[in-house]
Amino acid sequence: TGGLDLSFDIETAIFFSTHKFISIDGKAKYIKIPKGEHNGVIYCFRFTSPTVKKTEYLIHKFDFCKKYKPERILRQQCGLPFFGPHERNISICDIDCIIYLDENFDYEGLCTTEYMFPNENQDMFYAQLMKLKKSYPEQFSNILEYVQ
Repeated sequence: TGGLDLSFDIETAIFFSTHKFISIDGKAKYIKIPKGEHNGVIYCFRFTSPTVKKTEYLIHKFDFCKKYKPERILRQQCGLPFFGPHERNISICDIDCIIYLDENFDYEGLCTTEYMFPNENQDMFYAQLMKLKKSYPEQFSNILEYVQ
């Protein structure tokens, strides 16, 4: 992506390590990978130059989106420090550890697909994006519609 998406929540990291992104008829979906079939990996970063602290980059409120709160970003506990294309490869120097999940690791936790990707009724920001996408499909072709 154009930036490096980070989560400061281990549940979120485990969710993305045990679920697979698929596209069906141009719509996006995450499905749980069956026990014994995945090779999930979690990369743990410790950014030292520049330093990245949870409290500095965690998105926990949206002053610019008071009417339509982006629930998905809040649920995923995202932090979005922006790295330019030349800086992405430098982040490899900040890997603190790599966690390889055993192929028999079976995640049954708090973060379900329905929780991580709330529908338009639960996430009004996402609902507004979908309205724009329907009205201007060419301009918003990079905005994915998620189905559950």
